[in-house]
This record gives sequence, C-alpha cells and structure tokens, in this order.
Amino acid sequence: MNNHKPSKSLFESTAKYYEKYRLGYSHEVLGFLIRNFNICNTMNIIDLGCGTGHLARPISRAGAKVFAIDPDPEMLCEGLKAEHKEQQAGINWILGSDKTLRSHGFSNIDLCVMGASFHWMERSEVLDQLNSILNESGAIIILSGGFSAWKEGDTNEWNKIVKETIQEFMGVKRRAGRGTYTHPKEKHEDILAKSVFSNITEREFNFITRLSIDQIIGLQLSMSYASPARLGSQLDAFKKALENKLLRLNAEGIFDCSTTYQVIVGKREK
Repeated sequence: MNNHKPSKSLFESTAKYYEKYRLGYSHEVLGFLIRNFNICNTMNIIDLGCGTGHLARPISRAGAKVFAIDPDPEMLCEGLKAEHKEQQAGINWILGSDKTLRSHGFSNIDLCVMGASFHWMERSEVLDQLNSILNESGAIIILSGGFSAWKEGDTNEWNKIVKETIQEFMGVKRRAGRGTYTHPKEKHEDILAKSVFSNITEREFNFITRLSIDQIIGLQLSMSYASPARLGSQLDAFKKALENKLLRLNAEGIFDCSTTYQVIVGKREK
C-alpha cells in the first residue's frame, strides 16, 4: 500500500466515531486562524481531507465560502448532518481527494487548510496543484499533531495502555485500513521549503482535555489504525479489554489528555 495515498478504505466505518469523538481544534487554534488570516465572507477556502468538517464548519461560521473535500462519502455524510444540526448551511461537500483538485475547476482560492491530512497525500504533487489554484496572496495551512496512540514521546500515561491493547488485537505494526502505515520521514516544513510556498511560519498550541473511558475508546475507533471494520468480530472484546485496563489505572475512569498542534503556514515568496 502507498502510505501517503488517501482512500475510502483507510477510514472505513470510522465516520460516526470521527465526528463524535475526535478532539477537534481548540478555541485558541481556531481563533488564531480566523484572526491571523482575516477569514470573512469574501474568502474562498478549500479544506482538503476534511473528514467530517471539524475545520470546515468553524471556518464557514466565520463567513467564508468553504469547499470541503474528502475521499470518504461516509465522512461527508456525517459532516453534512452535523452542519444541519448546527443550523449551518453553505459548505460545499465534495467527494474527492488531492488527486482530483484540478478536476473541480477551482480558481482564485484564498486558503487551503489541511487538518491532519497532509501526511496521507503525495505532498509535492499537491503543492504543485495548489500553485495553480490559489490566488497571488493565497496560503497553505497545515495543522499537524493531535492525538495518536503511536505518537513518539507522548506524556499521557494511559496512552501506553491504549497502544498495548491495540497491538494485542491488531498486531505490532501500525495499521492503516487494510494495510500498514509508516509516517513520512521528511517533515512538512521541508516539503514546503522545496515548493513555491517556501515562506514558512509556524505556531504551536498546547491544551489539555479531560476524557472519559468511553471517549478514549471512541477516539481509537475513529482512527485508521483501530477502525471497527478492521477489528471486525473482535470489536466488543477490544472495547471491553481497553475499558478494564483503563479502570485498573484509574478507577474513576477520567484521564487528562495533553495535546499539541502545530500550525504550519506556507506562502509564496514576494
């Protein structure tokens, strides 16, 4: 399997968990994006690899016209339902991927945001496509980080238990849909530096969220490495095993989750 090529099968069966249990982006992160880029009703913004719209929806609420693109129709369906539940309207939900950008006829786009999706893509090719789509002052915004059971240096004590349990049921190697996954060695910043979007700035945001055992389990089931489809008949056993182990660590069943997000911005040199 190509480790950086998004497909429906990667997140098959995860969409409902993705919408309900993914941690989303803090007010600090969203506020920074909206203020720093003056997001308003005159702007056209692409959310590439949008999932259920955890970025697309707050950006749309700020007034921008948003094109939310994802290869998984279940993700788009959950995003549309959430948009209606929030009494929003106006997001353009598009079935597609980094491979289909030019086919949609986009032009004069102000921003392209990618929340925890850029690593799945052929990154240099995406930037080449965006060069012909973004307007002269356009920018690329990559949000990287967030939670992963495989995150190196994770300080959440309970995450060791999560990873051990996933490996017990899924094997030692990190899964990604029907295949395995290896994180790209070359940093996003280095890919940007070799592109036309080589004017790079970065910001880091740290926050702590309190999670219940149900939320921790649901968060794992939103991931490509522990999807219900891949767990199959072991799903209930996995949930019970993880619950029991977490209760042994903390009988109250409440855990702090320390999370870091990097916001990487790439612009053309003037």
